[in-house]
Order: sequence, then structure tokens, then C-alpha cells
Amino acid sequence: MNKHDSDVKRKQEKEFLANIKHLEELEKQRYKFGKNAINQDFLYYNGKIQNENLEKKQQMSDQKKSDRYNYFPFVSGDLIEKHRANLGAQLKNDL
Repeated sequence: MNKHDSDVKRKQEKEFLANIKHLEELEKQRYKFGKNAINQDFLYYNGKIQNENLEKKQQMSDQKKSDRYNYFPFVSGDLIEKHRANLGAQLKNDL
């Protein structure tokens, strides 16, 4: 009966160790999935911030270019003077 008891005890210990091993594997998988989820979240939000920054830079660059092309301080004065000169010449011709 002593041998039978020791066999049963060994069987229980093996089952217990197998259960512990299984739980340890599950814990490793949970840790791995959690770590992957954190990394993916980081990459997603970091990429999103980088895209927003690139869009802001592009908008500022476009705005600077449009401001530069739309604003030239001496053009309007020259056009007015030419128009006045043309009007003066027309008035002289009319007289």
C-alpha cells in the first residue's frame, strides 16, 4: 500500500506541476499580448502626432508661400500711377 500511496502522490504532484506550468505559460502569453498592445498603441499615437506635425508644417509652408506670392508692396502704386498717366494723356488728347 505504501508503493500505491507514493504513486498516487507522485501523480498528484505531476498534475500540480503541469497546472503550474500551464498557468505560467498563460501568464507569459498575457504579458506578451499586453506588451504588444502597448507598443502598437505607442506606434499608432506617435504616428498620429507625427502626421499632425507634418500637416501643420505643410500648412505653414503653404501659407508663407501664398503670403509671399500675394503680397508685393510696390505693384499697386505703379499700377495707379500708370492709370493716372493714361487718364492724363486721354484728357490732353480730348482737349
